Amino acid sequence: MPLPELISGAKSGKLRHGSIAITFDDGYADNFLVAKPLLEQYSLPATFFVATGNIGKAKEFWWDELEELILYGTLLPALADFNFCGQTIKRGLGEEARLHDGLVQKHQLWNACLETPVTERCMLFLELWQAIKPLPVASQLQCMQEIRTWAGASASARADIISMSVSQLSALAQNPRFEIGAHTVSHPALAYHSMEVQKQEISQNIAELRTYTGREIQLLAYPYGNYNYQTERVAEEIGLFAALTTEEHAISKRSPVYRLGRFQVADWPQEVFAGKLKQWSH
Repeated sequence: MPLPELISGAKSGKLRHGSIAITFDDGYADNFLVAKPLLEQYSLPATFFVATGNIGKAKEFWWDELEELILYGTLLPALADFNFCGQTIKRGLGEEARLHDGLVQKHQLWNACLETPVTERCMLFLELWQAIKPLPVASQLQCMQEIRTWAGASASARADIISMSVSQLSALAQNPRFEIGAHTVSHPALAYHSMEVQKQEISQNIAELRTYTGREIQLLAYPYGNYNYQTERVAEEIGLFAALTTEEHAISKRSPVYRLGRFQVADWPQEVFAGKLKQWSH
């Protein structure tokens, strides 16, 4: 069912057991190119939480570029030595400085969210990701330029990794089954920033989404699922209907409206996904 309908049902205590709402985060082009046709084919509603900073730009999110540079760079310097905002990251790559098929296979199978790093390159990626994530966007851009210089690479944008164009986002919003939700402008980890910065990021994002889509924006998903009590206050003050985290718990009448949970769907075989759905519904 549509996410607003699910949330309303939960608030009233009339939500049918096993109800599901589908959501997508960030605003990648594949939301339009891949998800939209499938959803329309099966008449499924969905909510798309869109970060507007990269909409219409040939630009990757910093974490995607970081993954490509560190995990799949053909030849990297043997020593990584960075200092980002007072945090030193130093790691030797040894034989892993040169990429080979064995490394590629390990990196493709590695789940960074659930598994410990399986190579030195994985460890370096994770350390850099953790250091860059909480920084202001200007500092993130500076860090990425330092990493590009170290890796001997230039900024590039892969066609299958970029965000939607303005026309794609506008076309997506024309389907009444699809809800467009807020996801900030630059995708910051909100809890690391002042309340003023949080409000600016969310308010500007909502204004831009209204301009691009002509739709009212009533829902918010926190980037990285990261928030604090100030974030919840901002969401309430702006007048949003609800806000979602990445915390894995089902929505019920008892769920705080600005801390609603979601379950992330990984690249699972059908039978595993079916088992997860049963698990989540209990």
